[in-house]
Amino acid sequence: MDKFILADVTEGRYLPAPVQELCTFIAGVEELTGADFIITPLDIPFKSEALIRRHATMGLCVQRKDIGDLAQSLREEDGRLYNQLLRMRGVCPTPTLLVIGDLKCSKEGKAILDGRESEWNYFALNGAMRWWQWRGGFIEWISRDTLLAEWCHILHNTLLEREKRGGEWMEHGVSRPIPQLLYAVPDVQRTLLTFPGVGSVLSEAIHKRAVAMGADHPTLTDCLIVIQDTDVLTPKTRKRCLKHAGWYAEE
Repeated sequence: MDKFILADVTEGRYLPAPVQELCTFIAGVEELTGADFIITPLDIPFKSEALIRRHATMGLCVQRKDIGDLAQSLREEDGRLYNQLLRMRGVCPTPTLLVIGDLKCSKEGKAILDGRESEWNYFALNGAMRWWQWRGGFIEWISRDTLLAEWCHILHNTLLEREKRGGEWMEHGVSRPIPQLLYAVPDVQRTLLTFPGVGSVLSEAIHKRAVAMGADHPTLTDCLIVIQDTDVLTPKTRKRCLKHAGWYAEE
């Protein structure tokens, strides 16, 4: 997947060119999720609010702030930044504030932002970021915009690794098991094994139907089309699977 970032259209003029090349720009991403952009591991459509939320849930919602802009945002009385956190928390288990720049403290306790002295109290600025973390947000730092593309690639690869483990993070060397089969199966078929009500027989049937419909090497999108448009699954299981993928069947 060449483009793995869903970015709000308003971010187009602020993101560096190497990052723009990784983005699909969509109106309303920030309004819907609170994020400037979403790093997603999913290869499914994003043409509806439900699908965008699915990308947000399985990916990483990022609110990006230069250190100077962050200080100004924390000063705003309308609480916009914190409202964005609340919206991000509603759709993503890891809402992330990405701070770009450098923060130091002067002898007088003032914040030095990217080498420039400011009137901000250093500890007040740290306290505001602590507020974000204590209310369920995550904070990451990079020193300059030129590192943003590399940071996005690293996070995307991490999310892809999580998907290989069934959508869960590795803890203490243990991941959620996928049923072991006698013969090797395609990766997409193994992904189908994590869907509700889908075992080895049904996952193979879905994969074969996708091939019969013209997909030489079926993707997850091809398999979801099979689930939605054919009778391989019962109506109840079909609905559960489409809901699991954030891909709702038409009523």
